[in-house]
Amino acid sequence: MPSTSTSTPGSSTPRRSPAWRGFLAGTVSLDDDASSLVGDGLATCALAFDEADTRRARSIILATDNLVLGPSVYTLPEAGRLAADRGITVHGLYASLTDAGSAAARAEMEQVVTAGGGLFFEAGDPGAVDGIIADIDAHQAVDLGAAPEVVVTDRPDRWYGWLVGALAVLLVAMWRLRA
Repeated sequence: MPSTSTSTPGSSTPRRSPAWRGFLAGTVSLDDDASSLVGDGLATCALAFDEADTRRARSIILATDNLVLGPSVYTLPEAGRLAADRGITVHGLYASLTDAGSAAARAEMEQVVTAGGGLFFEAGDPGAVDGIIADIDAHQAVDLGAAPEVVVTDRPDRWYGWLVGALAVLLVAMWRLRA
């Protein structure tokens, strides 16, 4: 496979870069400075809910491979406890191929999600979406305790008869003016 030669910043030593690097841009991080901070992402979501004093259902769906790259402020277990302390249920979709360290990452994510009362699924599980939606619906219906209120804001049938009549009058008037 062809490769290109680049030099690392601050170094005069050239580094070989595969030609497929551009093909993977935006899908896989190939930079040494890249990061994937799963715990920080979950903590940010947990802290972003407004009206913390209001009693209502709160859920986060966390889809990740749980492979951390770079130094983080929150680990996944710390972020999971933060979410649980704030009354937030975290559901997990584990999305990883078999990578080095993926078994431990999967086990950690499953433990954090289930310890907080959430459901844990593999991303390829056909029942994942239905299971998560059913669980969220069940908790929100119980927590909110309110019946849905249907509000109709657009009723075009009211004016339809009037518009047809006005169009008929306009056509008759135009016909009479031409004659």
